[in-house]
Amino acid sequence: MFIINGFNGTFMLLLAVFIGFLMGFWAIFHNRSEKTARIAVTLLYAAVFAFFWVYKYWISIDEAYSVITAENGEGAFSWWRELPLQLCNINLILIPIAVITKNKPLSAFAFFMAPFGAILAMLMPSAGFAGFSLFVPRVFGFYVTHMFVLIGSPMLALFGFYKPKFRDIPITLVSAFAITIVIFGINMLLRVTHTFDEANYFYCVEALNGTPLTWLWKLIPVPLLYMLPLFPVLAGYMALVCLPFELIGAKAESRFRLAEK
Repeated sequence: MFIINGFNGTFMLLLAVFIGFLMGFWAIFHNRSEKTARIAVTLLYAAVFAFFWVYKYWISIDEAYSVITAENGEGAFSWWRELPLQLCNINLILIPIAVITKNKPLSAFAFFMAPFGAILAMLMPSAGFAGFSLFVPRVFGFYVTHMFVLIGSPMLALFGFYKPKFRDIPITLVSAFAITIVIFGINMLLRVTHTFDEANYFYCVEALNGTPLTWLWKLIPVPLLYMLPLFPVLAGYMALVCLPFELIGAKAESRFRLAEK
């Protein structure tokens, strides 16, 4: 019952619920002061991050999950694997920080990278999260946290906290590459010290089995470097996202100039 896979009926139903939540949350707070709206969004994502650790606790006591990961060559459960160092987890942290500090580079990074990472994660979930009932605790925690990451981007736009611009693309790409290098370094440190020999946050050490990343790995079988072709794809995605905002902005500016004449 309610078996979930990428874009099946259960997935689309859950997505509809979160779109409804987003619109309801916006309806409640968009007419309030900007300060109130920023506090509301910040508290919401602080609560989601707290739930993130509840979800990780569920994983820690899920014996079936340990068996699944071990059979998939990832080893049994380890807290070292569950640190908030994946792209979605990082965005879960950055969204409230960007909102409350009004930091534009952080807002740009969260706006572009949050949905990118969340969609990839839900379409290419690690072993143990697809093909199971949504109401298995670990599965529920996985999809709920990732759905909140997904709606973080439109939430930033709906409340006017961030307006995407073409000029923000280069710094976001540089930031994404820099963070990837840092995460790769953490992976290597965990592996070299044998703290966690399977460390593979961002999947930048090696490709996740059964995903399109394996195609890149076959093309460039070198840790970290095999991910470089993703960055032109990422740039194109960001440009497409910016395009309607830029067009709307240009039309609004044109109308304003005509009104002044």
